[in-house]
Parts: sequence; structure tokens; C-alpha cells
Amino acid sequence: MAQLQAIVEETATGRTSSPRLSASIAIRMRRRPMERPVAATSGRSDGIRGEHERQDDGQPQQDAQDAGAPRRDIERAERLIAVGMVVVPVLVAVQQDASGQAWDLTLSYAKAIGGTRAGAIKTTFAEETATHLFGSQAVLCGGVSSLVQSGIEVLTEAGYQPEVAYFACLLELKQVVDLMYRAGIAQQRRLVGDVAEYGDYTSGPYLIDDSVKQRMRDVLTAVQDGSWAADFVADQDAGAPRLRYFRQRSEFHPMEQTGREMRLLMSGVRAFDDGDADLG
Repeated sequence: MAQLQAIVEETATGRTSSPRLSASIAIRMRRRPMERPVAATSGRSDGIRGEHERQDDGQPQQDAQDAGAPRRDIERAERLIAVGMVVVPVLVAVQQDASGQAWDLTLSYAKAIGGTRAGAIKTTFAEETATHLFGSQAVLCGGVSSLVQSGIEVLTEAGYQPEVAYFACLLELKQVVDLMYRAGIAQQRRLVGDVAEYGDYTSGPYLIDDSVKQRMRDVLTAVQDGSWAADFVADQDAGAPRLRYFRQRSEFHPMEQTGREMRLLMSGVRAFDDGDADLG
């Protein structure tokens, strides 16, 4: 089985459509070298896996002439398309177009997986990589999970039942996100009711103030200058000791036991508590 090695490289062109991304990096997952035709096309599902090989003269190697990156949750997309639902647009990018046909191939792939039903947004590997890493760290994963966990801790430390705290801070999150997804943040605020909407306006800026925004800028800077990627790669090369430690600490947080007990009562929820999830 091919081993995967995460490495850090600057983008092949050294340029990007955004001046703030001039120092952008891309992490690629590279398999062991294998013989391919010189004009082979290299397709990737997101920029972080995009190949950016260089020769000694700084030019991209011949064996990765075309590269396209339609990015979306393909498995989820296929399920929703099967029942006639349209999901999010697809991001498309071409890093190199030596054949002159890279865009045709990229768009045909995007269409084949159903992405163009909701539209295709043209981007670059550098832009997709930077925004993807920042979004997952500062908002979608790191930001949201830390906020939820802190909220549950505050309520339980104040003497409230763990189950009620879990319900208020985690289980109800889905309906809020679903409303954001379907209607945008402004309409979501109106739909959740006057009490929650007023609390959004008054408590939200108090919690997420300018100091938080500055730390988010710090996260973006670490993505752009490559320091976050270098830290990640170093941990991977060492056997991922920090990642494993973080996973274990997360798994044994008290809210996880509460969550497992509550999911047993939730019919229709496909839980990952029986070993389906890869906990490493």
C-alpha cells in the first residue's frame, strides 16, 4: 500500500490572484513515484492535495501538466443528487495547462459529480488551500468545537445538568447551521425568534470581539507563511504524537460520554460510537 507523505511547497507559479496570498503554501499528499505518461493529467479533489513539483530550474515537472480541483463533499453530494436535492457550488482550479485542455477536463469532472448543478466558482490552488485551511481551523472545526465545548463547560460548572447543557450548546447547533445554510445569517437570526435574535446582537460581539478577530488573523498568517503546515508535517513525520495526544484528550472530555449516552436515545442518527470512526 502506498505510503502518504505530507510535504510543504510554495505554489508552482509563486503568484496568486490575491496579494495577501503571495506567501501561500500548499500541502500535497504524494504517493511513491510511479511511471506515468509524460502528458498525464493530475486531478485532485482539493488544493491541499494539489501537486506542485518543481524541477531544478523552478519549472513544473512534465508529469503533472494539467491539474484540476473540483472541491465538494462528493459522497454527500451523490446522496443528495440521488433524491433530487441541489447542494453547494463546486470550486474549480487549474494549476498548469500544458495540454490546453485542462479546463475542459476539470469542468467535465465537476459536471460528472453533479457540482455544476449549483454552479462552479473559479479559484486558484493557492486561494483554495489558504481559505480551506483557515476556514477549518478558525471557524468550522477549531472555532466551533472550542466554542461548543466551552459553553458546555460553563453550564456544567454552574451546576446545570450535562445532558441539558449538551442539548443547549450542541444538539441545537444543527438547526441553526441548517438555517444559515438555507437562508443566510441575517434571515437565520429572524427565524430563530426574537429572544435568540436579540441575544445574538448583544452577546455575540461581546464574546467574539476584536481580540478574537486579531487571533484569527494570526491563524491566517500561519497558513500563509507556511508555519502551520511546517508544524503539521513535523508532527506527521514523527508519527503524529501531538495529534494522537489531542485526539485522546478530546475523546475523554466529559461531554463525550454525555453525547454517547444521548445518541443512543436518538433514533435516526447514524452514530460513530461503535468503532466506525477512525480514532487512530
